Amino acid sequence: MRPQGYLKFSLPNETDWHSGALSKPERDSSPNFWVRPFGGEEIGFRFLATQNDFPESVFESVNPMYEASKPEYLRLVSQAEQRCSKDLKKVVCSRTQFVSANPSDCDAWLMKLRSNFPKAFVYMGQIPGYGHWIGATPEVLVQSKHDHMTTMALAGTKWGEQPFGQKEFDEQQLVTDTILYDLGLTPDEAGARYERTFGDIRHLCTDITFDSTRSIHEIANALHPTPAVCGMPKQNARAFLSEHEGYDRTLYTGYMLIDGIAEARAAFVNLRCAQIFQNGLRFYIGGGINKDSNPESEWEETERKLHVMMNAMQLHD
Repeated sequence: MRPQGYLKFSLPNETDWHSGALSKPERDSSPNFWVRPFGGEEIGFRFLATQNDFPESVFESVNPMYEASKPEYLRLVSQAEQRCSKDLKKVVCSRTQFVSANPSDCDAWLMKLRSNFPKAFVYMGQIPGYGHWIGATPEVLVQSKHDHMTTMALAGTKWGEQPFGQKEFDEQQLVTDTILYDLGLTPDEAGARYERTFGDIRHLCTDITFDSTRSIHEIANALHPTPAVCGMPKQNARAFLSEHEGYDRTLYTGYMLIDGIAEARAAFVNLRCAQIFQNGLRFYIGGGINKDSNPESEWEETERKLHVMMNAMQLHD
C-alpha cells in the first residue's frame, strides 16, 4: 500500500499515542479508519501503524475562503433566530477564523492539546482529500464494546461561573430527545444530565447507553449530523445552513471513526479543530441557536471556543 496520508491520535483519558500511514484499502485489506464530512458520505482508509515519526509534511497554501466578520456572523445568527420562531427548533451556525502561525510547531501543538484536554480525542493528520487537520474534540458520537454502545448529547455552552439558563437546558434536552428518537431508544437509557468542561468552557451532557447488534457505522450514520452540530428538524436546518452559512464545513462537525485500531471502536464528532496551512491555521467554531438566542452572546461563545484552543496551543492573535 502506498501511503496517501498519515494520522496520529490519542484516545480520551489515555496518554498513549498511535501513529500510522493512511492509504486506500486494497483488495486484501479492509478500512479501519473512516471520515465523514459534514455534508458527505463515509470514506474509509487503511491505517497501518508505525513507530516512525510523521513524514515531513508539505502544507498547502491557505485557500481563499469566506471568513465571516462579526457583523456578518451577527446577521447570520439573527436570521437563524427568526427561523427558530417559525419552522426550526434549533440550528447550529458556524464560522471560521484564520490565525497566523508556523506549522513547524505542529508536534508541540498536539502535545499541548493532549496535556490541556485529557478527556478529549486528540489527533493530527493529513487526511487524503481534505488536507492537514488538528483537533481535540470532547464529543463522542458513538463508542462500542461488543454489543454495548454509548453516545452522548452534548449541547448548551457557558464559560467561567456563568449559570446555565433555560435556553441551554432546552437546547440540550432537544439533542437528548432527538438521539433517543433516532435510535429507537427509551428515556430510561439516558443518564442524568451533568456538566462537561473543556478548558473554561462548560457544556451540558447526557450519556446514553444501550445494547445493539447494529454496527458502529450504522449507529454513526443514523446519528449524523446530530442537532448538536446541525439543528432540528435536520432537513430544514441543513437547508438553512446551505443557503446562509456561506462556506463548506468539510470535516468540521463531521466525524472520525476508528474501527479496531488500538482495540477501539469509536466515532468522534470533529469539533475544536483547525486546518493547517503553510502560514497558519483555520479554526472552525460555532454554536447552537434557538428562538431565545442573543446574537452578541453567540458571537462571544464562538470567540471563547476559539481562544480556549489558541490558549492551549499557546498561539496569539
